[in-house]
Amino acid sequence: MQSKTANVNLTLDEATPENLAEGMYSVPATLPAGTVSSELLPTGLKANDLVALDRGWVSDVALTDSANPPVTVPAANWWTESASSGLIGLRKVDGFTQPFKAAYKHGETVNIALFTTPPPERMLILDGINTINGRRARVTLYRVTFNPIEQLDLISEEWGSLQLSGAALFDESRALDPDLGGFGRIELVRG
Repeated sequence: MQSKTANVNLTLDEATPENLAEGMYSVPATLPAGTVSSELLPTGLKANDLVALDRGWVSDVALTDSANPPVTVPAANWWTESASSGLIGLRKVDGFTQPFKAAYKHGETVNIALFTTPPPERMLILDGINTINGRRARVTLYRVTFNPIEQLDLISEEWGSLQLSGAALFDESRALDPDLGGFGRIELVRG
């Protein structure tokens, strides 16, 4: 048998958690809101350093040092650069024992850990209409696997659209039926 391929390109109009997960081989997971009591920050921090906490959407942030007993780092010695990204900045670190420890509350998030699952296989059905003549068509591809998202524009003029490309895979179980074909079929309405 000769090798045949059927490539698929589509645009997802919105960067929803499910769409991002599809293009990044992931399963979205909700991480509940909660509190962190003693997150270790990196050692060797200096004045004007920015540090990303493990979680975002933070509030009620407090810092202590690693002295015994621990000393609270005054709020005047640090600032919250971005509560949503969990980014804090340090003004003064002298006189404290590092590593610092952060305590804070954080919000609930949807987590999309990248490339944690094998590429998903999907059946693709297009219910289409020719906008010129009004004729309808149905395209069915039995087994489609998409490549990872090639470009993830984090800042864009477009409304979060994602480009996906992939390939239709051969389906042996349908290949023996001439009405179905091994990759898929196109059905056009008569008339």
